[in-house]
Amino acid sequence: MGQSWVTAYIIQWAVIAILLIMFYQTLKLLGQYIRKVDRIERRAKGGLTVEKLFPKYKAKSITTPDMIDTTSEKGHNLFIFVSPTCHACEDVLLNLHQFNSRQQTDVTVISMKDEDNSHVKYFHILKESGIPMILDNALFGDLSIPSLPYGILIDEQRKIINYGEAGSMKEVNELVDSPMIQETA
Repeated sequence: MGQSWVTAYIIQWAVIAILLIMFYQTLKLLGQYIRKVDRIERRAKGGLTVEKLFPKYKAKSITTPDMIDTTSEKGHNLFIFVSPTCHACEDVLLNLHQFNSRQQTDVTVISMKDEDNSHVKYFHILKESGIPMILDNALFGDLSIPSLPYGILIDEQRKIINYGEAGSMKEVNELVDSPMIQETA
């Protein structure tokens, strides 16, 4: 009777372990679902819409010698909005040099400027990668950026053709590779 007791005990803990793994996977899927629903709700509430014009904007990059000018018709531009205190933003910025786009798209990082200059930690990474960075708090409010990191893709005429969260390189690539509107030739 002692041997069967031990076997039952081991089986019981194995079943509990399997149930815990299944519970963890269910919570993970639920979190992904909630995030998607939240993203849809924020997109509906945000001030951004497809085909809305991106504001005319000129600024000097702090990481490259480039002058960022949305009035020049030089192709698609992807603006990634970040904050120095955002951990998800840091993950994207550390990997932004791997940006893989099938289209000709320029990337510009727009960061909030804070009093303690936390943005400096991104400076060297972006400078080495040749990615322009601008510090501008006003643009966040003007565009009603609902979350961070956030990406906005515009075309040559400054029309917004896609926007959304840019919390991973997969999401950044999806913003560029799957515009909400198809361009007409």
